[in-house]
Amino acid sequence: MQKPKMNLYIKIIMIYIFLILLPLTILFFTFTYKALSEIQTNYLSFMMENNNQLNQRISLIITDIDRVSSLSVIDDEAQRILSKNYKTYGVENLTDREKMINLISISSTLSTFFYEVIYVSQYEMFYTNLSSISQELEDRIINEWIPYLTANGNKRMITDIYQKNTGVAYISINRRILNPYSYKVNGYVFINIRQKDLQRNLDKTNRTKKDGFITNTIILSENNIIYHSKDEDSLPIEFNRVIFDTIKNNWESIEKSRLKIEFEGNEYIMTGIKNEDTGWYIIQYIPMKYIANYSKKTLYFYLFIMLPILSLFLLLGYYFSERIVSPVHKLKCAMKKVENGIFEQLKDKSKKANEIDELIESYNTMVIRLEKTIRQKYISEMNKRTIEFKMLQAQINPHFLYNTLNLITSMAELEGNGKIGRVSNSLARMFRYNIQEGDIVRIKQELEQVSNYVTIQKLRFYDKVEFCYEISEEIESYYMLKFLFQPLIENAIFHGIENKDGPGKIDMIFKEEQEMLIIKIIDDGVGMSEDTYLGILEKITRRREEYFKQERYDHIGIENIHCRIRDYYGEEFGLHIESILGEGTIIEMKIPIVKEMK
Repeated sequence: MQKPKMNLYIKIIMIYIFLILLPLTILFFTFTYKALSEIQTNYLSFMMENNNQLNQRISLIITDIDRVSSLSVIDDEAQRILSKNYKTYGVENLTDREKMINLISISSTLSTFFYEVIYVSQYEMFYTNLSSISQELEDRIINEWIPYLTANGNKRMITDIYQKNTGVAYISINRRILNPYSYKVNGYVFINIRQKDLQRNLDKTNRTKKDGFITNTIILSENNIIYHSKDEDSLPIEFNRVIFDTIKNNWESIEKSRLKIEFEGNEYIMTGIKNEDTGWYIIQYIPMKYIANYSKKTLYFYLFIMLPILSLFLLLGYYFSERIVSPVHKLKCAMKKVENGIFEQLKDKSKKANEIDELIESYNTMVIRLEKTIRQKYISEMNKRTIEFKMLQAQINPHFLYNTLNLITSMAELEGNGKIGRVSNSLARMFRYNIQEGDIVRIKQELEQVSNYVTIQKLRFYDKVEFCYEISEEIESYYMLKFLFQPLIENAIFHGIENKDGPGKIDMIFKEEQEMLIIKIIDDGVGMSEDTYLGILEKITRRREEYFKQERYDHIGIENIHCRIRDYYGEEFGLHIESILGEGTIIEMKIPIVKEMK
Protein backbone atom coordinates (compact mmCIF):
# COMPACT_ATOMS: atom_id res chain seq x y z
CA MET A 1 0.00 0.00 0.00
CA GLN A 2 1.42 3.35 -1.03
CA LYS A 3 2.03 5.82 1.76
CA PRO A 4 0.12 9.11 1.53
CA LYS A 5 2.29 11.92 0.24
CA MET A 6 3.10 14.83 2.50
CA ASN A 7 3.17 18.18 0.72
CA LEU A 8 6.15 20.49 0.89
CA TYR A 9 4.40 23.13 3.01
CA ILE A 10 3.66 20.63 5.81
CA LYS A 11 7.21 19.29 5.62
CA ILE A 12 8.68 22.78 5.97
CA ILE A 13 6.36 23.60 8.89
CA MET A 14 7.29 20.34 10.62
CA ILE A 15 11.01 20.99 10.10
CA TYR A 16 10.49 24.54 11.39
CA ILE A 17 8.69 23.21 14.46
CA PHE A 18 11.37 20.63 15.21
CA LEU A 19 14.30 22.96 14.60
CA ILE A 20 12.98 26.21 16.13
CA LEU A 21 9.64 26.02 17.92
CA LEU A 22 10.26 22.70 19.67
CA PRO A 23 13.65 23.73 21.14
CA LEU A 24 12.19 27.12 22.02
CA THR A 25 9.24 25.46 23.76
CA ILE A 26 11.52 23.04 25.60
CA LEU A 27 13.71 25.96 26.63
CA PHE A 28 10.64 27.85 27.86
CA PHE A 29 9.35 24.96 29.96
CA THR A 30 12.83 24.23 31.28
CA PHE A 31 13.28 27.86 32.25
CA THR A 32 9.77 27.97 33.75
CA TYR A 33 10.37 24.79 35.73
CA LYS A 34 13.63 26.21 37.01
CA ALA A 35 11.90 29.47 37.92
CA LEU A 36 9.12 27.64 39.77
CA SER A 37 11.67 25.52 41.62
CA GLU A 38 13.53 28.69 42.49
CA ILE A 39 10.32 30.20 43.85
CA GLN A 40 9.91 27.26 46.21
CA THR A 41 13.59 27.45 47.13
CA ASN A 42 13.23 31.17 47.86
CA TYR A 43 10.25 30.49 50.11
CA LEU A 44 12.21 27.86 51.99
CA SER A 45 15.20 30.18 52.32
CA PHE A 46 12.91 32.92 53.61
CA MET A 47 11.33 30.55 56.13
CA MET A 48 14.68 29.19 57.30
CA GLU A 49 16.07 32.70 57.67
CA ASN A 50 13.02 33.67 59.70
CA ASN A 51 13.54 30.61 61.89
CA ASN A 52 17.15 31.60 62.50
CA GLN A 53 16.14 35.13 63.50
CA LEU A 54 13.50 33.84 65.91
CA ASN A 55 16.00 31.36 67.30
CA GLN A 56 18.48 34.16 67.94
CA ARG A 57 15.76 36.29 69.50
CA ILE A 58 14.71 33.53 71.92
CA SER A 59 18.32 32.87 72.87
CA LEU A 60 18.78 36.59 73.46
CA ILE A 61 15.74 36.65 75.77
CA ILE A 62 16.99 33.65 77.75
CA THR A 63 20.52 35.09 77.97
CA ASP A 64 19.13 38.39 79.19
CA ILE A 65 17.06 36.61 81.83
CA ASP A 66 20.08 34.61 82.94
CA ARG A 67 22.12 37.79 83.21
CA VAL A 68 19.47 39.50 85.31
CA SER A 69 18.86 36.45 87.53
CA SER A 70 22.58 36.24 88.23
CA LEU A 71 22.40 39.59 90.10
CA SER A 72 21.28 37.74 93.17
CA VAL A 73 24.38 35.57 92.98
CA ILE A 74 26.78 38.46 93.00
CA ASP A 75 24.80 40.57 95.46
CA ASP A 76 26.16 39.85 98.98
CA GLU A 77 23.08 41.27 100.69
CA ALA A 78 20.81 38.96 98.71
CA GLN A 79 23.05 36.01 99.56
CA ARG A 80 22.86 36.94 103.26
CA ILE A 81 19.08 37.30 103.27
CA LEU A 82 18.49 34.03 101.40
CA SER A 83 20.77 32.12 103.76
CA LYS A 84 18.91 33.24 106.94
CA ASN A 85 16.22 31.16 108.57
CA TYR A 86 13.60 33.53 109.97
CA LYS A 87 11.59 31.75 112.60
CA THR A 88 9.41 34.79 113.27
CA TYR A 89 8.34 37.76 111.18
CA GLY A 90 10.06 40.50 113.10
CA VAL A 91 11.57 43.84 112.16
CA GLU A 92 14.67 42.24 110.72
CA ASN A 93 12.58 40.05 108.49
CA LEU A 94 10.56 43.00 107.22
CA THR A 95 13.73 44.97 106.54
CA ASP A 96 15.29 42.10 104.61
CA ARG A 97 12.07 41.63 102.66
CA GLU A 98 12.14 45.30 101.58
CA LYS A 99 15.75 44.88 100.48
CA MET A 100 14.87 41.87 98.36
CA ILE A 101 11.91 43.73 96.81
CA ASN A 102 14.26 46.61 95.94
CA LEU A 103 16.63 44.11 94.31
CA ILE A 104 13.72 42.70 92.34
CA SER A 105 12.71 46.21 91.27
CA ILE A 106 16.23 46.98 90.13
CA SER A 107 16.33 43.67 88.22
CA SER A 108 12.98 44.42 86.58
CA THR A 109 14.25 47.70 85.19
CA LEU A 110 17.08 45.90 83.39
CA SER A 111 14.72 43.91 81.14
CA THR A 112 11.33 44.39 79.54
CA PHE A 113 10.65 40.65 79.51
CA PHE A 114 10.04 40.21 83.23
CA TYR A 115 6.68 40.26 84.73
CA GLU A 116 7.01 38.38 87.98
CA VAL A 117 10.15 37.57 89.97
CA ILE A 118 10.04 35.23 92.94
CA TYR A 119 12.97 34.41 95.21
CA VAL A 120 12.67 31.42 97.53
CA SER A 121 15.29 30.80 100.21
CA GLN A 122 16.53 27.40 101.16
CA TYR A 123 14.20 27.73 104.15
CA GLU A 124 11.23 28.32 101.83
CA MET A 125 10.97 32.03 102.50
CA PHE A 126 9.25 33.80 99.52
CA TYR A 127 10.31 37.26 98.26
CA THR A 128 8.42 38.70 95.27
CA ASN A 129 7.20 41.87 93.59
CA LEU A 130 3.69 40.40 93.59
CA SER A 131 1.14 41.60 96.05
CA SER A 132 0.49 37.98 96.91
CA ILE A 133 1.33 34.49 95.73
CA SER A 134 -1.49 32.09 95.09
CA GLN A 135 -1.50 28.80 96.88
CA GLU A 136 -1.56 27.05 93.52
CA LEU A 137 1.69 28.74 92.43
CA GLU A 138 3.30 28.19 95.81
CA ASP A 139 2.45 24.50 95.68
CA ARG A 140 3.81 24.25 92.11
CA ILE A 141 7.09 25.87 93.21
CA ILE A 142 7.52 23.75 96.32
CA ASN A 143 6.29 20.43 94.94
CA GLU A 144 7.39 20.54 91.27
CA TRP A 145 9.98 23.14 90.38
CA ILE A 146 12.30 23.01 93.39
CA PRO A 147 12.51 19.18 93.29
CA TYR A 148 13.29 19.40 89.55
CA LEU A 149 16.07 21.98 90.14
CA THR A 150 17.44 19.92 93.02
CA ALA A 151 17.52 16.80 90.88
CA ASN A 152 19.13 18.47 87.83
CA GLY A 153 21.83 20.50 89.54
CA ASN A 154 22.74 23.78 87.86
CA LYS A 155 20.57 23.12 84.82
CA ARG A 156 18.10 25.86 83.98
CA MET A 157 14.44 24.93 84.06
CA ILE A 158 12.00 26.33 81.53
CA THR A 159 8.43 25.31 82.20
CA ASP A 160 5.61 24.67 79.79
CA ILE A 161 2.84 27.20 79.61
CA TYR A 162 0.65 27.20 82.65
CA GLN A 163 -2.26 29.33 83.71
CA LYS A 164 -3.02 30.88 87.02
CA ASN A 165 -6.47 31.08 88.43
CA THR A 166 -6.66 34.48 86.75
CA GLY A 167 -6.59 32.79 83.35
CA VAL A 168 -3.31 34.46 82.30
CA ALA A 169 -0.78 32.12 80.66
CA TYR A 170 2.84 32.15 81.82
CA ILE A 171 6.20 30.61 81.13
CA SER A 172 8.55 30.30 84.06
CA ILE A 173 12.35 30.29 83.82
CA ASN A 174 13.87 28.94 87.03
CA ARG A 175 17.35 28.31 88.42
CA ARG A 176 19.19 27.67 91.68
CA ILE A 177 21.14 30.37 93.55
CA LEU A 178 24.50 29.12 94.84
CA ASN A 179 26.71 30.64 97.50
CA PRO A 180 29.73 31.96 95.53
CA TYR A 181 32.08 30.80 98.27
CA SER A 182 30.71 27.49 99.48
CA TYR A 183 28.75 26.60 96.29
CA LYS A 184 25.90 25.50 98.50
CA VAL A 185 22.33 26.20 97.50
CA ASN A 186 21.14 29.39 99.15
CA GLY A 187 17.82 29.61 97.32
CA TYR A 188 15.95 29.72 94.01
CA VAL A 189 14.82 32.37 91.55
CA PHE A 190 11.64 32.00 89.49
CA ILE A 191 11.08 34.49 86.65
CA ASN A 192 7.60 34.34 85.13
CA ILE A 193 6.96 35.75 81.65
CA ARG A 194 3.48 36.23 80.38
CA GLN A 195 2.91 34.36 77.11
CA LYS A 196 1.25 37.47 75.73
CA ASP A 197 4.42 39.51 76.35
CA LEU A 198 6.56 36.83 74.71
CA GLN A 199 4.14 36.71 71.76
CA ARG A 200 4.32 40.47 71.35
CA ASN A 201 8.10 40.48 71.51
CA LEU A 202 8.50 37.65 69.00
CA ASP A 203 5.96 39.25 66.64
CA LYS A 204 8.39 42.14 66.22
CA THR A 205 11.08 39.74 65.02
CA ASN A 206 8.91 37.36 63.04
CA ARG A 207 8.55 38.28 59.34
CA THR A 208 5.56 36.37 58.01
CA LYS A 209 4.94 38.06 54.65
CA LYS A 210 6.60 36.90 51.43
CA ASP A 211 5.44 38.12 47.98
CA GLY A 212 2.04 39.00 49.42
CA PHE A 213 1.55 35.59 51.04
CA ILE A 214 1.73 34.90 54.76
CA THR A 215 3.93 32.20 56.20
CA ASN A 216 2.96 30.74 59.55
CA THR A 217 5.26 30.41 62.55
CA ILE A 218 4.72 28.05 65.44
CA ILE A 219 7.05 27.46 68.44
CA LEU A 220 6.50 24.24 70.33
CA SER A 221 7.75 22.77 73.55
CA GLU A 222 7.52 19.07 74.18
CA ASN A 223 3.85 19.34 75.07
CA ASN A 224 2.48 22.79 74.29
CA ILE A 225 2.38 25.59 71.76
CA ILE A 226 4.60 28.39 73.04
CA TYR A 227 4.00 30.81 70.21
CA HIS A 228 1.95 31.00 67.04
CA SER A 229 1.77 33.76 64.48
CA LYS A 230 -1.97 33.07 64.26
CA ASP A 231 -4.51 32.96 67.03
CA GLU A 232 -3.92 29.68 68.77
CA ASP A 233 -7.62 29.16 69.44
CA SER A 234 -8.37 29.31 65.70
CA LEU A 235 -6.13 26.30 65.01
CA PRO A 236 -7.84 22.92 64.88
CA ILE A 237 -6.71 20.55 67.61
CA GLU A 238 -6.17 17.89 64.97
CA PHE A 239 -3.75 20.15 63.09
CA ASN A 240 -1.72 20.69 66.27
CA ARG A 241 -1.61 16.94 66.76
CA VAL A 242 -0.34 16.49 63.17
CA ILE A 243 2.36 19.07 63.82
CA PHE A 244 3.45 17.38 67.05
CA ASP A 245 3.49 13.93 65.49
CA THR A 246 5.44 15.17 62.48
CA ILE A 247 8.08 16.82 64.67
CA LYS A 248 8.56 13.74 66.81
CA ASN A 249 8.81 11.35 63.88
CA ASN A 250 10.55 13.43 61.22
CA TRP A 251 12.53 16.13 63.00
CA GLU A 252 15.79 15.35 61.20
CA SER A 253 14.12 15.81 57.78
CA ILE A 254 12.53 19.07 58.90
CA GLU A 255 15.74 20.46 60.34
CA LYS A 256 17.92 19.48 57.37
CA SER A 257 15.70 20.74 54.58
CA ARG A 258 11.92 20.57 54.49
CA LEU A 259 8.97 18.25 54.87
CA LYS A 260 5.49 18.13 53.41
CA ILE A 261 2.42 17.26 55.45
CA GLU A 262 -1.24 16.93 54.54
CA PHE A 263 -4.22 18.02 56.56
CA GLU A 264 -7.85 18.01 55.47
CA GLY A 265 -6.87 17.76 51.80
CA ASN A 266 -4.40 20.64 51.95
CA GLU A 267 -0.68 20.17 51.58
CA TYR A 268 1.77 22.17 53.67
CA ILE A 269 5.50 22.58 53.40
CA MET A 270 7.40 23.13 56.63
CA THR A 271 10.93 23.71 57.87
CA GLY A 272 12.25 24.13 61.40
CA ILE A 273 15.06 24.64 63.84
CA LYS A 274 15.51 23.70 67.53
CA ASN A 275 16.52 26.30 70.10
CA GLU A 276 19.22 24.75 72.24
CA ASP A 277 18.63 27.09 75.23
CA THR A 278 14.97 26.22 75.64
CA GLY A 279 14.55 22.95 73.71
CA TRP A 280 11.74 24.60 71.77
CA TYR A 281 11.01 23.72 68.14
CA ILE A 282 10.68 26.74 65.86
CA ILE A 283 8.57 25.77 62.83
CA GLN A 284 7.70 27.73 59.69
CA TYR A 285 4.97 26.34 57.45
CA ILE A 286 2.94 27.55 54.50
CA PRO A 287 0.15 25.97 52.45
CA MET A 288 1.45 24.69 49.13
CA LYS A 289 -1.49 26.34 47.39
CA TYR A 290 0.07 29.74 48.21
CA ILE A 291 3.28 28.76 46.47
CA ALA A 292 1.25 27.18 43.64
CA ASN A 293 -0.77 30.39 43.21
CA TYR A 294 2.36 32.50 43.08
CA SER A 295 3.92 29.98 40.71
CA LYS A 296 0.86 30.26 38.48
CA LYS A 297 1.23 34.03 38.41
CA THR A 298 4.87 33.60 37.48
CA LEU A 299 3.93 31.05 34.82
CA TYR A 300 1.28 33.38 33.40
CA PHE A 301 3.81 36.19 33.35
CA TYR A 302 6.28 34.09 31.39
CA LEU A 303 3.48 32.91 29.10
CA PHE A 304 2.48 36.52 28.55
CA ILE A 305 6.03 37.21 27.41
CA MET A 306 6.50 33.94 25.56
CA LEU A 307 3.27 33.83 23.56
CA PRO A 308 4.06 36.97 21.52
CA ILE A 309 7.53 35.57 20.86
CA LEU A 310 6.08 32.24 19.75
CA SER A 311 3.50 34.06 17.64
CA LEU A 312 6.25 36.10 16.03
CA PHE A 313 8.23 32.95 15.24
CA LEU A 314 5.08 31.32 13.83
CA LEU A 315 4.42 34.33 11.61
CA LEU A 316 8.04 34.33 10.47
CA GLY A 317 7.81 30.60 9.82
CA TYR A 318 4.62 31.07 7.82
CA TYR A 319 6.15 33.96 5.89
CA PHE A 320 9.34 32.13 4.96
CA SER A 321 7.45 28.91 4.23
CA GLU A 322 5.14 30.84 1.95
CA ARG A 323 8.15 32.42 0.25
CA ILE A 324 9.52 28.96 -0.45
CA VAL A 325 6.34 26.99 -1.10
CA SER A 326 4.42 29.52 -3.20
CA PRO A 327 6.93 29.59 -6.11
CA VAL A 328 7.27 25.80 -5.93
CA HIS A 329 3.47 25.44 -6.00
CA LYS A 330 3.26 27.75 -9.01
CA LEU A 331 6.01 25.75 -10.67
CA LYS A 332 4.12 22.54 -9.94
CA CYS A 333 0.90 23.94 -11.46
CA ALA A 334 2.80 25.18 -14.50
CA MET A 335 4.36 21.73 -15.00
CA LYS A 336 0.89 20.17 -14.76
CA LYS A 337 -0.17 22.50 -17.56
CA VAL A 338 2.85 21.39 -19.59
CA GLU A 339 1.58 17.81 -19.24
CA ASN A 340 -1.64 19.01 -20.89
CA GLY A 341 0.22 20.80 -23.68
CA ILE A 342 0.00 24.32 -22.21
CA PHE A 343 3.44 25.92 -22.26
CA GLU A 344 3.24 28.76 -19.77
CA GLN A 345 6.29 30.65 -18.55
CA LEU A 346 6.48 31.88 -14.95
CA LYS A 347 7.23 35.45 -14.04
CA ASP A 348 9.98 35.84 -11.47
CA LYS A 349 9.02 38.76 -9.22
CA SER A 350 11.92 38.29 -6.84
CA LYS A 351 14.67 40.88 -7.07
CA LYS A 352 17.18 38.62 -5.33
CA ALA A 353 18.38 35.47 -7.02
CA ASN A 354 18.11 32.24 -5.08
CA GLU A 355 17.77 28.53 -5.79
CA ILE A 356 14.01 28.79 -6.42
CA ASP A 357 14.53 31.64 -8.87
CA GLU A 358 17.19 29.62 -10.66
CA LEU A 359 14.79 26.68 -10.79
CA ILE A 360 12.07 28.89 -12.29
CA GLU A 361 14.55 30.28 -14.80
CA SER A 362 15.59 26.74 -15.76
CA TYR A 363 11.93 25.79 -16.08
CA ASN A 364 11.25 28.75 -18.37
CA THR A 365 14.26 27.78 -20.51
CA MET A 366 13.03 24.19 -20.62
CA VAL A 367 9.53 25.27 -21.63
CA ILE A 368 10.90 27.44 -24.42
CA ARG A 369 13.07 24.62 -25.73
CA LEU A 370 10.34 22.01 -25.34
CA GLU A 371 7.80 24.18 -27.11
CA LYS A 372 10.30 24.89 -29.88
CA THR A 373 11.18 21.19 -30.20
CA ILE A 374 7.53 20.16 -30.37
CA ARG A 375 6.81 22.87 -32.92
CA GLN A 376 9.81 21.79 -34.98
CA LYS A 377 8.77 18.16 -34.75
CA TYR A 378 5.26 19.08 -35.81
CA ILE A 379 6.56 21.11 -38.74
CA SER A 380 8.95 18.30 -39.64
CA GLU A 381 6.10 15.81 -39.66
CA MET A 382 4.00 18.16 -41.74
CA ASN A 383 6.90 18.64 -44.14
CA LYS A 384 7.43 14.91 -44.33
CA ARG A 385 3.76 14.34 -45.12
CA THR A 386 3.90 17.09 -47.73
CA ILE A 387 6.99 15.56 -49.37
CA GLU A 388 5.42 12.12 -49.32
CA PHE A 389 2.30 13.52 -50.89
CA LYS A 390 4.27 15.39 -53.55
CA MET A 391 6.34 12.29 -54.28
CA LEU A 392 3.20 10.17 -54.40
CA GLN A 393 1.73 12.58 -56.93
CA ALA A 394 4.92 12.37 -58.99
CA GLN A 395 5.14 8.57 -58.94
CA ILE A 396 1.88 7.90 -60.92
CA ASN A 397 1.85 4.21 -60.45
CA PRO A 398 5.66 3.57 -60.30
CA HIS A 399 5.23 -0.19 -60.58
CA PHE A 400 3.57 0.23 -63.95
CA LEU A 401 6.38 2.58 -65.10
CA TYR A 402 9.06 0.19 -63.79
CA ASN A 403 7.58 -2.74 -65.73
CA THR A 404 7.22 -0.60 -68.85
CA LEU A 405 10.89 0.48 -68.67
CA ASN A 406 11.98 -3.16 -68.38
CA LEU A 407 9.96 -3.89 -71.54
CA ILE A 408 11.69 -0.99 -73.36
CA THR A 409 15.10 -2.30 -72.25
CA SER A 410 14.33 -5.78 -73.62
CA MET A 411 13.08 -4.36 -76.93
CA ALA A 412 16.20 -2.13 -77.27
CA GLU A 413 18.49 -5.11 -76.76
CA LEU A 414 16.55 -7.11 -79.37
CA GLU A 415 16.87 -4.20 -81.82
CA GLY A 416 20.56 -3.77 -80.96
CA ASN A 417 20.24 -0.20 -79.58
CA GLY A 418 22.53 -0.19 -76.52
CA LYS A 419 22.01 3.46 -75.53
CA ILE A 420 18.28 3.09 -75.21
CA GLY A 421 18.85 -0.04 -73.17
CA ARG A 422 21.28 1.70 -70.79
CA VAL A 423 18.92 4.65 -70.31
CA SER A 424 15.85 2.56 -69.70
CA ASN A 425 17.79 0.19 -67.41
CA SER A 426 19.17 3.07 -65.33
CA LEU A 427 15.76 4.70 -65.16
CA ALA A 428 14.17 1.41 -64.10
CA ARG A 429 16.71 1.03 -61.30
CA MET A 430 15.99 4.59 -60.17
CA PHE A 431 12.27 3.88 -60.05
CA ARG A 432 12.86 0.67 -58.16
CA TYR A 433 15.01 2.58 -55.62
CA ASN A 434 12.33 5.23 -55.27
CA ILE A 435 9.56 2.78 -54.48
CA GLN A 436 11.56 0.95 -51.81
CA GLU A 437 10.03 1.37 -48.34
CA GLY A 438 11.91 3.20 -45.59
CA ASP A 439 13.71 6.53 -45.29
CA ILE A 440 17.10 5.10 -44.26
CA VAL A 441 19.51 3.37 -46.70
CA ARG A 442 23.19 2.54 -46.85
CA ILE A 443 25.51 5.10 -48.47
CA LYS A 444 26.38 2.49 -51.09
CA GLN A 445 22.73 2.34 -52.20
CA GLU A 446 22.50 6.12 -52.41
CA LEU A 447 25.67 6.20 -54.58
CA GLU A 448 24.20 3.56 -56.92
CA GLN A 449 21.15 5.79 -57.35
CA VAL A 450 23.46 8.71 -58.21
CA SER A 451 25.40 6.54 -60.70
CA ASN A 452 22.18 5.55 -62.49
CA TYR A 453 21.17 9.20 -62.64
CA VAL A 454 24.60 10.30 -64.02
CA THR A 455 24.49 7.50 -66.65
CA ILE A 456 21.27 8.96 -68.05
CA GLN A 457 22.68 12.52 -67.96
CA LYS A 458 25.88 11.49 -69.73
CA LEU A 459 23.84 10.15 -72.66
CA ARG A 460 21.81 13.32 -72.66
CA PHE A 461 24.84 15.67 -72.69
CA TYR A 462 27.05 13.40 -74.86
CA ASP A 463 29.54 12.55 -72.16
CA LYS A 464 29.98 16.19 -71.14
CA VAL A 465 29.67 15.18 -67.48
CA GLU A 466 32.37 13.23 -65.68
CA PHE A 467 31.44 11.88 -62.23
CA CYS A 468 33.94 10.45 -59.72
CA TYR A 469 33.86 9.64 -55.98
CA GLU A 470 36.33 8.44 -53.38
CA ILE A 471 34.95 6.25 -50.61
CA SER A 472 36.06 3.35 -48.41
CA GLU A 473 34.12 0.14 -47.99
CA GLU A 474 33.54 0.98 -44.34
CA ILE A 475 31.92 4.31 -45.15
CA GLU A 476 29.82 2.64 -47.86
CA SER A 477 28.27 0.48 -45.14
CA TYR A 478 27.12 3.49 -43.07
CA TYR A 479 23.46 4.48 -43.01
CA MET A 480 21.95 7.81 -44.12
CA LEU A 481 18.71 9.51 -45.13
CA LYS A 482 17.36 8.61 -48.54
CA PHE A 483 17.36 11.07 -51.51
CA LEU A 484 20.16 13.38 -50.31
CA PHE A 485 22.83 12.94 -53.03
CA GLN A 486 20.83 12.88 -56.30
CA PRO A 487 19.24 16.36 -55.97
CA LEU A 488 22.67 17.89 -55.26
CA ILE A 489 24.27 16.12 -58.28
CA GLU A 490 21.33 17.29 -60.38
CA ASN A 491 21.89 20.86 -59.15
CA ALA A 492 25.61 20.64 -60.04
CA ILE A 493 24.85 19.41 -63.59
CA PHE A 494 22.07 21.84 -64.52
CA HIS A 495 23.42 24.96 -62.77
CA GLY A 496 27.14 24.31 -63.10
CA ILE A 497 28.20 21.95 -65.93
CA GLU A 498 25.39 22.54 -68.49
CA ASN A 499 26.21 26.23 -69.00
CA LYS A 500 29.94 25.64 -69.18
CA ASP A 501 31.83 25.54 -72.45
CA GLY A 502 33.34 22.11 -72.72
CA PRO A 503 33.15 19.08 -70.41
CA GLY A 504 32.80 19.32 -66.64
CA LYS A 505 33.66 17.18 -63.67
CA ILE A 506 31.86 16.37 -60.44
CA ASP A 507 33.80 14.85 -57.53
CA MET A 508 32.41 13.41 -54.29
CA ILE A 509 34.81 13.16 -51.33
CA PHE A 510 33.95 11.33 -48.08
CA LYS A 511 35.83 12.03 -44.85
CA GLU A 512 35.27 11.11 -41.19
CA GLU A 513 35.83 13.68 -38.43
CA GLN A 514 35.20 12.33 -34.91
CA GLU A 515 31.54 11.22 -34.91
CA MET A 516 30.66 13.21 -38.04
CA LEU A 517 30.78 12.32 -41.76
CA ILE A 518 31.82 15.15 -44.11
CA ILE A 519 30.73 14.76 -47.74
CA LYS A 520 31.93 17.30 -50.31
CA ILE A 521 30.36 17.60 -53.79
CA ILE A 522 32.75 19.61 -55.97
CA ASP A 523 32.01 20.76 -59.53
CA ASP A 524 34.11 22.88 -61.87
CA GLY A 525 31.11 24.48 -63.50
CA VAL A 526 30.29 28.15 -64.00
CA GLY A 527 29.83 28.82 -60.28
CA MET A 528 27.50 31.50 -58.92
CA SER A 529 27.45 35.24 -58.64
CA GLU A 530 27.62 36.81 -55.22
CA ASP A 531 23.91 37.71 -55.20
CA THR A 532 22.87 34.18 -56.13
CA TYR A 533 25.27 32.67 -53.61
CA LEU A 534 24.05 34.92 -50.78
CA GLY A 535 20.42 34.26 -51.72
CA ILE A 536 20.87 30.52 -51.38
CA LEU A 537 22.65 30.99 -48.02
CA GLU A 538 19.74 33.09 -46.83
CA LYS A 539 17.28 30.41 -47.86
CA ILE A 540 19.02 27.57 -46.08
CA THR A 541 19.45 29.62 -42.88
CA ARG A 542 15.87 30.93 -42.89
CA ARG A 543 13.41 29.49 -40.39
CA ARG A 544 12.09 26.30 -41.90
CA GLU A 545 8.47 27.04 -41.08
CA GLU A 546 8.69 30.25 -43.10
CA TYR A 547 10.28 28.42 -45.97
CA PHE A 548 7.67 25.69 -46.16
CA LYS A 549 4.85 28.24 -46.23
CA GLN A 550 6.08 29.33 -49.65
CA GLU A 551 4.46 28.09 -52.84
CA ARG A 552 7.89 27.18 -54.26
CA TYR A 553 8.22 24.07 -52.16
CA ASP A 554 7.16 21.88 -55.06
CA HIS A 555 10.76 21.39 -56.25
CA ILE A 556 13.33 19.32 -54.40
CA GLY A 557 16.54 21.36 -54.09
CA ILE A 558 19.28 22.54 -51.80
CA GLU A 559 16.88 24.15 -49.32
CA ASN A 560 14.84 20.98 -49.01
CA ILE A 561 17.92 18.80 -48.43
CA HIS A 562 19.22 21.20 -45.77
CA CYS A 563 15.89 21.23 -43.91
CA ARG A 564 15.49 17.45 -44.06
CA ILE A 565 18.97 16.92 -42.59
CA ARG A 566 18.40 19.40 -39.74
CA ASP A 567 14.92 18.09 -38.98
CA TYR A 568 16.12 14.51 -38.76
CA TYR A 569 19.62 14.81 -37.31
CA GLY A 570 19.57 18.13 -35.45
CA GLU A 571 20.47 21.79 -35.79
CA GLU A 572 24.23 21.16 -35.89
CA PHE A 573 23.97 19.20 -39.16
CA GLY A 574 23.12 20.37 -42.70
CA LEU A 575 24.66 21.94 -45.81
CA HIS A 576 27.31 24.58 -46.33
CA ILE A 577 27.98 26.19 -49.73
CA GLU A 578 31.03 27.90 -51.19
CA SER A 579 31.08 29.17 -54.80
CA ILE A 580 33.26 31.31 -57.04
CA LEU A 581 31.84 32.65 -60.30
CA GLY A 582 33.63 31.06 -63.28
CA GLU A 583 35.45 28.47 -61.12
CA GLY A 584 32.82 26.20 -59.63
CA THR A 585 30.89 25.31 -56.47
CA ILE A 586 31.54 23.22 -53.34
CA ILE A 587 28.63 21.86 -51.32
CA GLU A 588 29.63 20.40 -47.96
CA MET A 589 27.21 18.04 -46.23
CA LYS A 590 27.53 17.13 -42.53
CA ILE A 591 25.66 14.14 -41.17
CA PRO A 592 26.32 11.89 -38.14
CA ILE A 593 28.06 8.55 -38.55
CA VAL A 594 25.47 5.78 -38.21
CA LYS A 595 27.02 2.33 -38.34
CA GLU A 596 24.00 0.31 -37.29
CA MET A 597 20.25 0.63 -37.63
CA LYS A 598 18.50 0.85 -34.25
